[in-house]
Amino acid sequence: VLFIAANFSAVVSFRVWFPYSQSGVEVVPSVISVVEDWVDSSCAKQYQPGQINAYADFSYSPSSSPVYRLSVLPLVQDLLTSSNTSVVQIAANGTVHAIGPGTAAISAGSWFIPATVAVEDSSYIRVTDLDVTLFSGLTLSVPRPPYPRTSVQLASVALLQDFALLGTR
Repeated sequence: VLFIAANFSAVVSFRVWFPYSQSGVEVVPSVISVVEDWVDSSCAKQYQPGQINAYADFSYSPSSSPVYRLSVLPLVQDLLTSSNTSVVQIAANGTVHAIGPGTAAISAGSWFIPATVAVEDSSYIRVTDLDVTLFSGLTLSVPRPPYPRTSVQLASVALLQDFALLGTR
């Protein structure tokens, strides 16, 4: 584009990015297993959580690279659905909670390729390390209004205890 204003002229180039291929949904891990020896207060099995990512691939040329993959989960979070809520349910933050064994498709509307997630009762994962850190005395210093645009807020924290529990039962 040639830009002309009074005695000034310049060539301005624009690059238009567009969706490169159909967008999709992925669940990590795609196979959710039972956590070995972990039950809730009602003695029900506990499954590892899964995390949903909705993505869109963009390019500025249909025949060349680069292709950039962007997470668009915040834009489609309200559209996420499970095809089988007796297998998995979706939390507001995009976490997949397994309910029981089976398979389900996670979709985010017709524009996105759905992801398949499987929940297995026959395979177990083992928790081997558990780190716990307790904090106390958290304070935040905020200047009085009006806040300058470059104001700095200071936070301080005191570590009360730090211990680690290693191993399995």
